[in-house]
Amino acid sequence: GADWPAREAAAAAAPRAVDSRRDDARGPGAVREEHLVKMRGLPYKASPSDIVTFFASVGAQVQEKGVHICMNAQGRPTGEANVHFGSTEDARKAMAKDMQSIGNRYIGLFDVGRVGTKGGR
Repeated sequence: GADWPAREAAAAAAPRAVDSRRDDARGPGAVREEHLVKMRGLPYKASPSDIVTFFASVGAQVQEKGVHICMNAQGRPTGEANVHFGSTEDARKAMAKDMQSIGNRYIGLFDVGRVGTKGGR
C-alpha cells in the first residue's frame, strides 16, 4: 500500500543481526577469507575458552565463536575441533603449538589453509 515508504524507513532504522565473525561491511552473503586449523587429540572436556587460551600463549588471536568442537552422533566431543582464525598470520603463529599439550594430551594441529566463509550466518 501507500505506507511502504514508512515501512521501508522503519526497516532501515531497525537493528540488524550481524555475523560477529565478519569485521567488514560487505553485507550478508559476502565471502570472507579465514584460515582454518584442525585440532586433534583434545581432552573431551576441552572448551572453546581452553582452546583460545592455548593459542593465546603464542600470540595467535582467535575468538571463542571461531572454535567449533566436533561432536559424534551421540552429541559427545570427538577430541577434534576446527578453529577459524581471522588471518593467515594468526594461523601461522598457532601452528607453533603443534604437539604441545592441553592437560596430559598432546594436540596435533593441521593447517588446512584459507577458506571462504559465507557471511550472514
